[in-house]
Amino acid sequence: MKKIFLVLCSAFLTAGNTFANDVLVTNVSLINQTTAGPLNTHYTSVQFNINWKNSWRTSTNESNYDGCWIFVKYRKQSTSVWLHATLNTTGQTAPAGSILQPSADGKGAFIYRSANGIGDVNYTNAALRWNYGADGVLDNENVEVKVFAVEMVYIPQGAFNLGNASAESNKFRDGAVDTWFPITSENAITCGSSAGNLFAASNFTNSGTI
Repeated sequence: MKKIFLVLCSAFLTAGNTFANDVLVTNVSLINQTTAGPLNTHYTSVQFNINWKNSWRTSTNESNYDGCWIFVKYRKQSTSVWLHATLNTTGQTAPAGSILQPSADGKGAFIYRSANGIGDVNYTNAALRWNYGADGVLDNENVEVKVFAVEMVYIPQGAFNLGNASAESNKFRDGAVDTWFPITSENAITCGSSAGNLFAASNFTNSGTI
């Protein structure tokens, strides 16, 4: 596969009180092309550097971590259509200190810290295997490639509490009592001022279910 040029692109997403930011993808290249066997088994690796600020991972209290969802898009020469690159679920290269985990459908991968820590991260020479033959790209076809990175936060699945036990205004609570409201399942939640119902002041819906 010849490459006429490569374009990098990054995006970011932050919300609430999370502070990870400024994700940047650089030095995108195609390496290690393999053309043995039928065309639909041919592949190459998309290599890149990625860094962002204020990363974290903790296994206590919140037990969560930030990371990036990475996906690759390509365009054949003389076309205006951008398509998702099909990534292999194995064969990736994770930089030191990171985990690079492709999704089962081959449309992207997560990269995140491999151990607890906090601070800026700078991962170099990460690589994902692109099954370009399965995408109908020929071995000698000219393509343009973009690597996108979207910042995300992993939140473990499980029960949690809404609100708190303080006397602050407009908080969620259990009925009219200043205590937590437990969320223990995906079932509908009854709203109201009785014990066992989700209640809040101000403009919150204090009747019915959500």
